[in-house]
Amino acid sequence: MKIFAVILFFPLFASAAPRMDSAVGSETAQLVTILPDHEDPNLYYVFPQSSEVLRKSDGRQDFTYIETRKYRPWGIRVESAELAIGMRLSYETDALKQKIAEIRSSNKSAKFTAVTGFNTSVEGHQYVNQYFLDSDCPKIAGPLEVPVYCNIRIKPEMSFGFRQLIIGTQARVLSYIYHFYGFSNGSMNEYAFSVPLKVGSLDHSPYFFDQFGHPLEEEI
Repeated sequence: MKIFAVILFFPLFASAAPRMDSAVGSETAQLVTILPDHEDPNLYYVFPQSSEVLRKSDGRQDFTYIETRKYRPWGIRVESAELAIGMRLSYETDALKQKIAEIRSSNKSAKFTAVTGFNTSVEGHQYVNQYFLDSDCPKIAGPLEVPVYCNIRIKPEMSFGFRQLIIGTQARVLSYIYHFYGFSNGSMNEYAFSVPLKVGSLDHSPYFFDQFGHPLEEEI
């Protein structure tokens, strides 16, 4: 059964928000699967479990890295570098299905909806942030299962090192951060959770280009 078959998407009142002091499924914030509403005992919020890069019509990942370069007889100067990624948060896990089934078994009136976010971003894991200038992702005001397209600017002087890193470590390099409102200690507060961004192999198709569309594969 697809997880979306048991998650109902419906309009929520402005005061609707998960109760952050009562995690169903995990005591670790980054591994939360479901949280109850702070007022409605039958309403539960489902949290994303992973994120992955979208696929284009030709099957390649929606992942494009472009360097703006100046080619000179004595060498190449990178003036700017940008990574564009299309991604989607995923709710499809066996653990989440099991938790939904457990809640439904004890509460026949249980309703489930995807947590509503208001901002997203892509960040690097610890040492990776040193390569980033900034990231630009759209502001989401709704369920987080919609596709998101982000641009990440890389420090030009560190562009070669970043390309080496993203090819060698992939899924361990990037995280998808989403912000939402939750209720705790009698008030509404802002929270941010992160999920690892799954990037497939970057070895077999050109994903790295200069501003003229020439692949950079020979230098990787």
